[in-house]
Amino acid sequence: MLLNFKSLKLSDYVKNSSSRAELFFWAGKIYQKLNLTGKSIIYFQQSLSNDAQHYGANLYLGNIMVELNAGERSAVHFETCI
Repeated sequence: MLLNFKSLKLSDYVKNSSSRAELFFWAGKIYQKLNLTGKSIIYFQQSLSNDAQHYGANLYLGNIMVELNAGERSAVHFETCI
C-alpha cells in the first residue's frame, strides 16, 4: 500500500516550514524503507525545499546519491551536514 500524500493539504495542518520539512523527511524515510528510491528522493527534496539545512534530508539524499553513483551530487548534501 502506497501512502497518498497528495491528498494532504499541508498548509491546513502544518504552519511553519521546518515542520513541513520534517513531515516530508519522514515520508522520504518511509518510502526508502519500502525500497521506493524514486519516491523517497522526491520527498527528501520536498523537505529541503522547506528547510535547505535539514540534516536528515541532506544525509539521506547524500547516501542515495552515493548508491546511484552520483558523487558530485552526494558531496553537496554531505557538505551541508558538516
